[in-house]
Amino acid sequence: MTAQGVSVTLSNMQSGIGPQTAQAVHTSDDRWQVKMSMPAAGRWTLGLDISLSDADKVSVDAPILIK
Repeated sequence: MTAQGVSVTLSNMQSGIGPQTAQAVHTSDDRWQVKMSMPAAGRWTLGLDISLSDADKVSVDAPILIK
């Protein structure tokens, strides 16, 4: 399967910082890149939304630590 689009969302609800989303750029056959700046270090939730087609999307959320 080949992704048609990828977006990245970072959120930190404990700090009162709402979700910040950026669209990734397709850089090669199997690579996507996104640049974001975050206002604070700490524990965040990283969300990936991957569009496989107009009807199919995969969403994944995971906790991360930003230093």
